[in-house]
Amino acid sequence: MTGPALDREEIYGDGICGICGEPVEYEVFEIDHIVALAHHGAHSYENTQPAHGECNRKKYAALAQ
Repeated sequence: MTGPALDREEIYGDGICGICGEPVEYEVFEIDHIVALAHHGAHSYENTQPAHGECNRKKYAALAQ
């Protein structure tokens, strides 16, 4: 990833998946870029959110079509 290192704990916040709205465990959450890096989204706290791995992959698949 390009840009500064981001603190996983700060991104995790309240532990709610930013995609489905359900709780996600800290040990397994993935960092989702709200606006994908491939679409010129920033690697920043404002553009990241915690996500379940499955939710993150479904989001990617939907954007790839």
